[in-house]
Amino acid sequence: LETVRQASKSLLFLLDSLLDLSRIEAGKLELNLIPCDLARTLEETASLFRAAALEKGLDYRVDISAEGDYSVLADEYRFREIAQNLISNAVKFTLSGYIAVRFRSQVISADKLEVVLQVEDSGIGIPENKMDLLFADFSQLDSSINRLYGGTGLGLAISKRLVDMMGGAISVESKPGQGSTFSVRLQLSRAELVLGA
Repeated sequence: LETVRQASKSLLFLLDSLLDLSRIEAGKLELNLIPCDLARTLEETASLFRAAALEKGLDYRVDISAEGDYSVLADEYRFREIAQNLISNAVKFTLSGYIAVRFRSQVISADKLEVVLQVEDSGIGIPENKMDLLFADFSQLDSSINRLYGGTGLGLAISKRLVDMMGGAISVESKPGQGSTFSVRLQLSRAELVLGA
C-alpha cells in the first residue's frame, strides 16, 4: 500500500507539472494575487522537507529574516510551488553536508518590498557548461542524473516561468562537487497600502 501511495503521489506531481507547463505555454495561467505573509509560507514549506533532510543525515537550516510585519500582494500558492521545487532538488541532490534555506524581505519604497529566497546546498553541483540546460523543459544535466536521482526535469523550468510571471529573477551559483545556491528575487507591493488599510 505504501508503494502504491508513493507511486500515486509521483504520478499526481507529474500530471500537475505537465498541466502547469501547458497552461503557462498557452498563456492561460494567471496569478492569484492575495494579501499573504511569504515568510510564514516559506517556514511552513521548509518544514515539510526537514524529515527527509534529517533522514539523510544533512544539517538542515532555515533562516527567515523579514523586515517589519508586512503582508504583500502575491500568489502564495505559486510562491510555495517555487520554494518546494528548489528545496526538494536540494534534498534530492545532496548526499552529505547541509542545506540552508534563507528568506529575507526589506522595504525598498513606500509601497514596495523586496523578497529574496535562497536555497543553498553542499550537493553534487552543476558544471558551468551545463548551466544553460537548468531551466529548459524536461532537461536534466545528463542521463545518469535521471538514473541516480529520478525526476522529470520540469521543476526548475516551471519555477523559472513562474518567477518571470511575477516580474522577478531566478539565478544560480554552483561548482561541481561543491554544491549550488539558487536565488529568487521578487519586488512585491505591500498589501495594506494597496488595499488602503
